[in-house]
Amino acid sequence: MGITTTLISGNDDETAVFAEAFDGDLSLIFRFDVDISQPLSTSSRIVTCFHEIEVDDEKRTLPDRESMRQAVYDLISHVWPICASDPSIRLPDVVLHIQQDDRGETTFTISHEGVFQRYLAGLLPVSSVKDALIRKVGVTEPRYASLESLKFSHKLGGRGGTTITRFRDQKDGGPYIYKGLSFRLFLEGDAIYRPERDTFHRELKAIYSLPSHPNLQRTPSFLVTTGPPQSASQGVGEENRVLCGMLYPFLERQSLQEVINQSNESHTSLPLVAKAKWAFQISSAMATVHSSGQYHMDLKPSNILLNNENDVVVIDWEQCGASPFFLAPEASGLWDVEVVANSETDEAQEAKPTMAYREFIGPLLDSRGTWPRRNVFQLWQRECPRALEAAEIYSVGKSLWVIFEQKNDDWVYERKHPEATTVEWTPGSDGVSGAWKDFVSRCMSVDPNKRPTFEQGERFWEQEWKQLEENTKEM
Repeated sequence: MGITTTLISGNDDETAVFAEAFDGDLSLIFRFDVDISQPLSTSSRIVTCFHEIEVDDEKRTLPDRESMRQAVYDLISHVWPICASDPSIRLPDVVLHIQQDDRGETTFTISHEGVFQRYLAGLLPVSSVKDALIRKVGVTEPRYASLESLKFSHKLGGRGGTTITRFRDQKDGGPYIYKGLSFRLFLEGDAIYRPERDTFHRELKAIYSLPSHPNLQRTPSFLVTTGPPQSASQGVGEENRVLCGMLYPFLERQSLQEVINQSNESHTSLPLVAKAKWAFQISSAMATVHSSGQYHMDLKPSNILLNNENDVVVIDWEQCGASPFFLAPEASGLWDVEVVANSETDEAQEAKPTMAYREFIGPLLDSRGTWPRRNVFQLWQRECPRALEAAEIYSVGKSLWVIFEQKNDDWVYERKHPEATTVEWTPGSDGVSGAWKDFVSRCMSVDPNKRPTFEQGERFWEQEWKQLEENTKEM
């Protein structure tokens, strides 16, 4: 198959670059350090380029990111045949340090990192998993798999290294998606690793607390464990094992956004009956989520998978941020909300409280392009569930607009405050009825009080889907 270099990342101090690579059943972590005594070495130039360190001589860096990635691949490919035969490199605490001097001589060192014990100490012990993460009564006891029993093949993205994997012994032949906390991520430093670890635990808690629904992500097929190097060949139930990841069945259809992109590439339109079904399933799933007091936070077509039956599955319950393109403007973190006396007599208003929004005055997160600037989702979950629902209704409305218009994911994720925009319908949605467009426009209303509820959406889209499906059968 050949060597594949996947994630390339750097440390907090901007003195090193890490890369993960695999070939067959062997996956390794490589490290490149800057060497001030040899600034022209390839390793130093890789670090300088990755961290965008200013230099007074262009020879001390690489021309661009592509050149840097190629240099990383070339050095790894050079040492791989030599180091791959050493049995000790399969231990989980191993990092291979690659150096190249000014003369172009490349060497490597197999390092058993002492900080691996700190990495393990920061993970959740298997014995504590149920009490810490699984609060819902009646949840089936998790099944465990050791990290050492997995064979990784293809990275899908994300800082934690979401990866397609299989069991080495093929006792379960189907592919899985692995999502977890790698040692490579830990080596990047606390500023990067700690938020990722908190997000991983928060996502697991959310998934295990979700109500049962056919269009919601189910609990993991396996929780993945690791341990000290000497326990690599031992069972997964040992006391010194810790939680490092989770496995889900791999869905070949992938996300709704990818299906839209592929349809556009082939210049075809997705069937209206399928779009209506997806609208119903998304609304039904989210109605169930909100009736149980939960929320998603980052609803968008790329976080909605299609299974083999062409049904949606809402995934990614990290609850750590949101795409500004799909985020409701009032949920940016810059606004507070309170429920006020309802003076409306309109029947449409009788079941919903009236919400008043005011500008938030207080400290905000240091913004590096991350939204929301303050987690109002968590706050509104406790204090104003209707505001929480209205914010997610907006995200669903924006997602349905993308689905109906069949928009590629080529929008610009600007770092400025998300703002409500007028819903524009183009010839791309000519087959979509006016009733559908009106409902989506209501979901994206500038005034959150005018947005429908998920239950109303569920009823509307079920009726539209069933009617369209019946009409299609009669044709």
